[in-house]
Amino acid sequence: MTDGTSVDRDAGDPPTLRAVVCDDDAVVRSVVSQLIEERGGQVIAETDAAAQTIALAERFEPDVVVL
Repeated sequence: MTDGTSVDRDAGDPPTLRAVVCDDDAVVRSVVSQLIEERGGQVIAETDAAAQTIALAERFEPDVVVL
């Protein structure tokens, strides 16, 4: 990181973090997803239902699940 807000990476580098984001508020999901992606992560799925989060986590095997 150079300025504390962005990640220096080559365009071909894979993301360092794969995440599933769950929140019943679409705005919160969007903001959290944007923050993850701005810092070099990859949001592989978003949902508003906790039960669906479990299925998505089992299917995609993310590094982190944000509830």
